[in-house]
Amino acid sequence: MKRKQIRFIFYLALGLIVILSLTMTACSSRPTSASKQPITLSSIAVTPASSNLVVNSTLQFTATGKYSDGSMADITSKVTWNTSDSSIAYLSPSGLATGEWPGQCTISASLSGITSSPAVTLNVEP
Repeated sequence: MKRKQIRFIFYLALGLIVILSLTMTACSSRPTSASKQPITLSSIAVTPASSNLVVNSTLQFTATGKYSDGSMADITSKVTWNTSDSSIAYLSPSGLATGEWPGQCTISASLSGITSSPAVTLNVEP
């Protein structure tokens, strides 16, 4: 009877050791939050790429962000819109351009230190 008890305790201890070692191995192979790379904005594309606009008419520009994980998202409402000449085209915070005076200007968008490239050409006609 003592041998059976000793054998039982031996196999029980051996089983616990196996379970613990498997658990520790599984836990150590999981990526931790510290090892995950943050997803960051890598580029901005503005569309339409080139446009003509008549004085006093409007045109909506959109900005699409490409991220470090390869995903893309509409970031039109998040970017800061810029025009090279606000006397030719007024650009609202939402990316809506209004032709003010005949001429040519460039439109760009920026966010988190990233600026769209290449800049978009806008021709405003009389």
